[in-house]
Amino acid sequence: MIRIAAGVALTAVLSAGVFGAQDSPKTVLSDQTIWRHYVVFRPPVVSSDGECSELVVPRNPWVKRGEWLSSPMPDNAWKAADFDDSGWPRKPGPLFGGYGGYRPAGIALLCVRGRFAVTEASRAELKLSVKYRGGLVAYINGKEFARGHMPKGQITPLTVGAEYRREAFVKADGRTPLQSYGRRNPPADLVKRYESRIRKLTVRIPANLLRKGVNVLALELHRSPVPEGVPAIGRGSWDTTGLVGVELTSANPNSVRANTKAPACVQIWSAGVMLRIGKDVHRGDPFEPSISKVRLHAPRNGVACGQVVVSSPEPIPGLSARAAELKNDSGDAIRPGAIRIRYAGAGSSSIPLFDKPEPDATIQPIWITISVPSTATAGIYRGQITIGGLATPATVSVELTVSDWKLPAPKDWRTVVNLLQSPESVAGYYKVPLWSDEHFKFMVPSMELMGQMGNDVIGISAVARSVFGDDPMILFRKEDGRYVPDLKVAERYLKMYDKYVGQPKFLSVNVWSYGMYYKGWGRDGGKTVKRSDAIPVIELRDGKRIPAELSIYGRPGTEELWRGVMRSLDAMVRKLGWREDCLMLGTSGDTWPSKETIAFFRKIAPGVQWRVLTHGGGAPKWGLSDYERTQANGMTVGYLEIARRIRSGRIHVPGHPATCNARDLVKSDPFALRSLPISNTISSGFDGFCWKGLDYWDYITPEGKRRNALNTYVRFGNMVGGTPRKLAAPGPKGAVPTVQLEMLRLGVQECEAALSIRENLTLLYPRADEKLDVMHLCLEGALSGVKRRDGSTVPSIPRRDLQFRLLYSAGAADKGKVPSGVLSKSLFFSGGKHKLEFDSSKSGTGLDVRIEIGDDRWSKGGVGSFSIQFKRDGKACRGTFTGVFEGVRTQGKISGSFTPGGFIRPSKKPPVVNDLTRRCDAVINDLAAALLTGSRVSPQGGTDVERLVMRLYTVAGEVTRAVKDAGK
Repeated sequence: MIRIAAGVALTAVLSAGVFGAQDSPKTVLSDQTIWRHYVVFRPPVVSSDGECSELVVPRNPWVKRGEWLSSPMPDNAWKAADFDDSGWPRKPGPLFGGYGGYRPAGIALLCVRGRFAVTEASRAELKLSVKYRGGLVAYINGKEFARGHMPKGQITPLTVGAEYRREAFVKADGRTPLQSYGRRNPPADLVKRYESRIRKLTVRIPANLLRKGVNVLALELHRSPVPEGVPAIGRGSWDTTGLVGVELTSANPNSVRANTKAPACVQIWSAGVMLRIGKDVHRGDPFEPSISKVRLHAPRNGVACGQVVVSSPEPIPGLSARAAELKNDSGDAIRPGAIRIRYAGAGSSSIPLFDKPEPDATIQPIWITISVPSTATAGIYRGQITIGGLATPATVSVELTVSDWKLPAPKDWRTVVNLLQSPESVAGYYKVPLWSDEHFKFMVPSMELMGQMGNDVIGISAVARSVFGDDPMILFRKEDGRYVPDLKVAERYLKMYDKYVGQPKFLSVNVWSYGMYYKGWGRDGGKTVKRSDAIPVIELRDGKRIPAELSIYGRPGTEELWRGVMRSLDAMVRKLGWREDCLMLGTSGDTWPSKETIAFFRKIAPGVQWRVLTHGGGAPKWGLSDYERTQANGMTVGYLEIARRIRSGRIHVPGHPATCNARDLVKSDPFALRSLPISNTISSGFDGFCWKGLDYWDYITPEGKRRNALNTYVRFGNMVGGTPRKLAAPGPKGAVPTVQLEMLRLGVQECEAALSIRENLTLLYPRADEKLDVMHLCLEGALSGVKRRDGSTVPSIPRRDLQFRLLYSAGAADKGKVPSGVLSKSLFFSGGKHKLEFDSSKSGTGLDVRIEIGDDRWSKGGVGSFSIQFKRDGKACRGTFTGVFEGVRTQGKISGSFTPGGFIRPSKKPPVVNDLTRRCDAVINDLAAALLTGSRVSPQGGTDVERLVMRLYTVAGEVTRAVKDAGK
């Protein structure tokens, strides 16, 4: 048992901390203090002729495409001693110190708070010394006592500090910007220019502003303008705001208690979920208010996370924690079974969550995860956790606020989630034979985590030694001297995936890899042609897996072999009950398969589209229309993945999502992963995120070499080098979650709330501002039901047998009235002949549409027929025509003309603006800005994200109720 400071009550430890008998040091606050801080982003200010103005940045509600976002301001009362700053990030100093240039400019305001104790205010004799960039205003307990490099008079949050001399920005020629040297020292001849960026203030603190007990020093740092003609963005730009160093000293050490190191006793303290314990901080703040209450929040059917930390000068054997049920005022309860207690390990790139604490740890985070039932009543639930292993067990209260908004089940999430699972890594780490029963057992926890994350994309390989590893599930064996496919492993793997994760949006069959047969070298293609004569595969021979090679696609015998592979996969997908259009070929990228390879698979599996990962520079050029993406070689792209957060004019394509790796911004910081879903979808306009490794763990090969399967056998350009590879950690029986994975799950949960708000606002206040085409309505998926000719309804989601492309053109008399063009979109059917009916009551167009199509299958080929009839208000319109479908599975042609009778021109009307829409816009904008800009600041971000998230869930509930009340 470990005692919590002999003779001292536990409540004292939880509130003000415990100090030894010796005098406190002369230094009261310093860079070793745990500082709470809050960062506000705005575009840099440029000065011209004595006038200052912000750079003009394009603004667009929800989808913000400017270099800067305007992150929310702190509470007006933030300087006060009793202000609740528990949601602010915290870390030791300096805060954005040094000469600058570590990140793009954009910090407009930096708010910093530090606590210390005073026993005799009249004898404290405190002196403050600060090094900073920009301007500074200093407060004690909410009262200003000094300012430096700031104008006189009233100060607002965006008041700019005094201008710098031009030499702080440029070299001796007066034009060339000073570059960033990071943490290196600049050349000797430039040192003075860089040092001129650092300003100093030394001032005594009036004794009448102090009070007995805990005092708060608040520092408000303001940006200074950039001179006209000096680049405010780009290489070498720097934040003119920063706290380089701070020291608060006392001439009478006995009158104060310092906050520069941990007390020599056990501390129990709360921490934000994005704080990396042992990395960002190693102790709590003994002067912070009592942490006897941990506050959490979540929607119904969602999760909430929190952490309490126990720190001690020596290890605590027998440390434990257990949770009691949570109850609200009505007596409703969240049972202990829904409250999971785990213990975070040490580290930064991957912080595992184990069921047992570290045996020798002197600082142990206790991680709380609460799964809120979908039937839970909204409101505040209270309970506690008990911490054992101490001289006296400690209790910490838990307060959970459940919002009145229900999160959909993970399989129904709108955000596209793409985690990479590595069978090779699991087998290698646990030293079990690949595809053995033991191997499949160890993969189950990985599958369970993917199910919790709502994973949408799963890949299986036919190619060996690819970017994904050397674990193909499509194997080959010889029969009568020729190769035949063996898919037993693939079938078992996909059955396991179906059990623990469910039906994917995409099943990517990797039949091509970098290093094979391709055209294009470098980003988005090129002139170099490189051809390979063989495909690396694995042969099954006498029960053993033997490396082998098959002839490249198009050679004699390859068509029959790979047609068999694709037919077997199609049968497997049908047997699992998955949508048949989930099948996809992979994985193309900045370089891509040749035209011969594309033509080969178009012939043996017509309509099966490709998965592509690229930098995205060519994305705006892809596609015959908004409904189809193609690459230059004729490849039809069904799922597009972008390596960097590059904006494209052709992103949202129904049924053809585009996701973003964001590899330059997302490493392994908890905050970066928390911000990824909303940053990609709301801020950048993609449909989700991709290429985040789940269990690509390093392992030791039988030859004694360390290996990581991702990007090792074949390098996939430079696109996956920086992506997280292990969002799960290896536990005793398989994968366990990490703090990083928990943050990613919270990020998706918050993204779902934002998307729900947007969609429900559209239902409440529809805005028709574009010409609608009747066929657009059909092809966009606005079909209310799928019925067979006998009147029976096709159950669940219809499966695709056919996809057609409608070609329409204006007749001679209609030139200039009706555009010519191409529309294409999947229509989904199961076996048999069907009639599709469009429900006009949902569209408000007064149209009824009926489509009848034959049941030709792509594996058989053939010719079918269909008819389309348009009726408006019960009267036939001129858009009626019939045609003939020719082709297989997903491609075909329709002949005929389409006249103006099929068009509706709704009136334009501005978006509705009221209290609800304003609050919706504000909460989405504030959270998106806080997340995206915060990822540029620190691993914890720079604002009080948790309060913004709580607002988000509250507004999501309001909009959902409004839609329900309106009957929509």
